[in-house]
Amino acid sequence: MHEPCQPVARQKVEWNQEIPRWQLETKGLFPLKSRSTLPEFWARPGNRTVVPLNDCGWVRPGLSGGMDVAHAAPVSQAGEITASPRERLITAATRLFCRYGVNSVGVDDIVAAAGTAKTTLYRLFRSKDGLVEAVLECEGRAWRAWFLAEIDGAGGPALARLHRIGPALRLWFAREDFYGCPFINAVAESDKADNRMRSLAIAHKKVVLERLATLCGEAGLKQPTDVAHSLGLIIDGAIVAALVTGDASVADTAGRSCAAILSEAKGG
Repeated sequence: MHEPCQPVARQKVEWNQEIPRWQLETKGLFPLKSRSTLPEFWARPGNRTVVPLNDCGWVRPGLSGGMDVAHAAPVSQAGEITASPRERLITAATRLFCRYGVNSVGVDDIVAAAGTAKTTLYRLFRSKDGLVEAVLECEGRAWRAWFLAEIDGAGGPALARLHRIGPALRLWFAREDFYGCPFINAVAESDKADNRMRSLAIAHKKVVLERLATLCGEAGLKQPTDVAHSLGLIIDGAIVAALVTGDASVADTAGRSCAAILSEAKGG
């Protein structure tokens, strides 16, 4: 596994002036007002601070906004955000992989978008595959933090938290930059005889399933581990269905399916 991504970057943005959205997007940045709920950055023009929302670096669109903020990252008087080549490569690769697919994006595309040299990519990640693994590790951590915060953030009984699965998925599916689960996509694109992508996907799912199983146990459900796996299957199926159909209401169906399973496991 690669080391966690560092929350630093090297891009210049004047936060105290109006900047066209397309110019920010070419830098891989998204101001709060231009995205519905999960911005790349929370920019505060008045005091020129940018708030990182996860420990993988800056929050990327589609995965992990709306979480609690622990610390604000300072910027220079000129509004300069410092970014490492590693973070620029991961941010650029994430954006390209999620939209176009891992196999459709070449190293030249990534380094051009990141503004780095090929030698930098190979020095930091050894290969494109190494970069793919780093992207998945960061994206997985960011998504899990967001999803579990949506489930647990408002508090309440364990059963009430489990009923938030459908609404959380609806928020994600409704985003214009929803591109499905990067782990499912990576496994689908990879050599099926190669277990590397599959092992990363399973490790990601294990964290989510363990939390769901804990909540099922706290809710007093029969066979909590089995119920958690059933909920996980609904989540995965809904993600694929939403990606294929482009219909966010798939999450509503998923929510009803989850409710039926929860009711049966509760003995209601």
